[in-house]
Amino acid sequence: MRPIESEFKIDFLEGEFIKSMVKIGDSFNFLSRNNFKFVILTNIRIFYLGSDFLKTLDLNGVDRISLHRRKKIWKGIFWFLVSLVSSIGIFGYFENFLLSFFASIAIVLSGIYLFFDYYYLNREIIFSVKSVDGKLDVVADADNYYEKILLVAKDIAYSCPDAVYRYESQSEAVSEAV
Repeated sequence: MRPIESEFKIDFLEGEFIKSMVKIGDSFNFLSRNNFKFVILTNIRIFYLGSDFLKTLDLNGVDRISLHRRKKIWKGIFWFLVSLVSSIGIFGYFENFLLSFFASIAIVLSGIYLFFDYYYLNREIIFSVKSVDGKLDVVADADNYYEKILLVAKDIAYSCPDAVYRYESQSEAVSEAV
């Protein structure tokens, strides 16, 4: 298993309520999609607040929630090596040396683009919840984090007997918060 490049870690506070939007550095863009606006944290509850819904997940005995981003460097290296081999092979395809040279440069540049595309833009998302007693240790590694985050929350809730998962409308949430 490769080392984690960056980590979003929330240590739950005793009885305190964090009201502001959570900023996660580089990972912030993963939490600001159309249907997943921001996360409000309490000591035992997570709120998933979207444009027209609010979902809450109550967890008892939670130690921390982590969001890991692991770079997929091997795919970038693969495409870069494919472009290098293709650029070498292009010299045998074209008889004109100048045309072969510029074609090989274009292929190498596309390989560099694919390398950085996989290295910087496409990363594995690992969402994990760790409990104090070890009974609730759920790790979800999803390629498409945006669509599966609420399914992960349901899995977390179902795996913990004293966790509560419920759906609330936005008006109910506002009245509860006030």
